[in-house]
Amino acid sequence: MSMKRLFFKKNTATASLVYTAFFVMLGVLVPFLTAHAFGIPGIFMLPMHFPVLLCGFLLGPKKGFVCGLLSPLLSSLLTGMPVFYPMLPIMIIELPLYGLMAGLLYKVLKLPIPIALAFSMIIGRVGYGIMFAILFAFNPYLRALTVWGAILTGLPGIVVQLYLIPAILYALTPKKHTKTFFQKRLLNPAKVRKRI
Repeated sequence: MSMKRLFFKKNTATASLVYTAFFVMLGVLVPFLTAHAFGIPGIFMLPMHFPVLLCGFLLGPKKGFVCGLLSPLLSSLLTGMPVFYPMLPIMIIELPLYGLMAGLLYKVLKLPIPIALAFSMIIGRVGYGIMFAILFAFNPYLRALTVWGAILTGLPGIVVQLYLIPAILYALTPKKHTKTFFQKRLLNPAKVRKRI
């Protein structure tokens, strides 16, 4: 079965649950493998973000939220990454926002993938900042990355996300993206002729 049919045929509740579990599994395995097999710390490549964002884009906001909530929690319990404090509370806020907003902006509001992705990443970082501020209020010696520090440290992962996630989604749904957003909305020759 092709990946396209796998994710875009009419889903039953059971299939939807299986697909969500698949992305949660990736959210646990990918960071573990990149850290242990290649020695790449998660703060640089942000490997857990990829499955969560893809889950939101492909399965919608609810599944994306669940994936973002369970992935860091299970990963912390099973592999010790992220560490229980202070990064786990921060990621339990940040990642569900990624999955939720990706699904909401793309599947519900029908925004183009690059725009939905960029706004999802921004809103997730806002969630990171809010949770960091709450934790810092109780512990001024907190050693978690600041929001700007997290962005700068994770810049390689952010760049890869901005390139790789749209590429994966375009590959899975080629017919949906034969024209870009700007071609369809701004450069439609038929509409230009009608105006003339």
